[in-house]
Amino acid sequence: MSKLTKFLMRIPVPWIFVSGYLIGVPFQLLFQLKFKSPVIVKIYLVAGIIMFLFAVIIASWCLLIFHKAHNTTTPGIRSARLITNGPYRISRNPMYISLIFAYIGEAAILNQLCPLIVLPAVIYYVNNIIIPVEEELLAGEFDGEYQNYQRQVPKWL
Repeated sequence: MSKLTKFLMRIPVPWIFVSGYLIGVPFQLLFQLKFKSPVIVKIYLVAGIIMFLFAVIIASWCLLIFHKAHNTTTPGIRSARLITNGPYRISRNPMYISLIFAYIGEAAILNQLCPLIVLPAVIYYVNNIIIPVEEELLAGEFDGEYQNYQRQVPKWL
């Protein structure tokens, strides 16, 4: 692992999402990209609330599972146990999916479109910097058990 990757792994992933969103905010203030139709604004708001609540439920569920297993949520830190139950039966990265839903939900609730332009870069970072390091560590810690899990459960959905 390079020094840059080690440094990047020290940044908590939720802060990567918050930073990405905050990068979009000045552009939102400058360009004011938002829906204008009251009907679409209401639909966008309701969809945002649903997405944000879904994110909170999934993230809370994942954190509860990790707490019960005495696992850390910090990338790059050794896990006590391989988690394959709950939302981890459907996706290997449900916490990151919840962060994506929270990000989109917040943009919808606030009727902001510019932060959404930054979201693909955030997802790219997580997919290409964070997840590969985590997967390498899990493969080393849990040997064939993790490779079997990888074959059975998709990375995202």
